[in-house]
Amino acid sequence: MNDWFMEEGTEMGVYGGFFSSFTVNLACRGDNTKQVCVKHVMPAGDSFMVPFSHEKCNQAGDDMTMRLPRHIYANAMDASADFVSKGFYYFVLHPELVGQPNSSILKGNQDAATQKFNRVVKNVLRANVDPQNVPLCESKHGVPIKQVTMHSWRKCAHTKLNCGSTAGPTSAAACLREGKSLGTTRDPYIAQEMASDRLTGRILAGLPINLPEFAASFPDFVPIDVLQSVEEGGVPADVYAAKKVE
Repeated sequence: MNDWFMEEGTEMGVYGGFFSSFTVNLACRGDNTKQVCVKHVMPAGDSFMVPFSHEKCNQAGDDMTMRLPRHIYANAMDASADFVSKGFYYFVLHPELVGQPNSSILKGNQDAATQKFNRVVKNVLRANVDPQNVPLCESKHGVPIKQVTMHSWRKCAHTKLNCGSTAGPTSAAACLREGKSLGTTRDPYIAQEMASDRLTGRILAGLPINLPEFAASFPDFVPIDVLQSVEEGGVPADVYAAKKVE
C-alpha cells in the first residue's frame, strides 16, 4: 500500500506512507508509533536507532530487556518499502519538527494521529479499483476494506519476521523485536542483543534475506567537484576515499 499512499501526491498520502513504513519497521502497534519523539530517531552508522521500551505488556517502560534501541534500515532497492525516503518527504512537509526534538514525530494528539491514518487508508483503498470498480484489496487480495485496520500493519511486520526462511531470526529475536513476552520461564534468561535486532531490522526493511543485497546500506552521496568529474571522466579512488572520510 505504500505505493498507493505516495501516488496520492498529497500531504495525507505522505503522512500515510510515513506512518505505515514507520510502524512496520518498528513492528509495533500504531498507538506506540505515535509516542515516538523526534529525538528518539537517532542516526547510527548505516541505520537509525529508536529506543522503544513502552509496550502493552510493559506500560511503565522499565523492562531492561526492551530498552535497547530498535534498528531501522533503508531499502535502496525498493522505494515502496524504504522508510528513509518516506521520512524525507514527511520532514520536507514539516520542517519545523527539526527544531522540536521533544515533540512527537507524528503531529497531533494520539487519537487524532490514528484517526488521520485510518482516514487516509480507507480513502486510498477506495480509490484503487479494478475495471469493474471493485477495490483491488478485495478483487486481487481477497480482503474487504472493513477488515483493513491499523492492527493490519503490526500483523504485516510479524508475518514478515516469521517468513519461513531458514535464514530468518530465532523466535526469541522476533518476539523481542515485536515487544512480546517470551513467557515467565524464558524472560529472565533471554535478553535482546544488537546483532539479532539488526537482523530483524533488515528483514522488516524489506531487504531480500537470501540475496547478497540483504547487507546493502543506504545510498552514500559523497561531495565532489562536478567540473573535475566531467573533465577527468570521474573522481580518482584516493580522492573519493579522502572525501568520504571527511
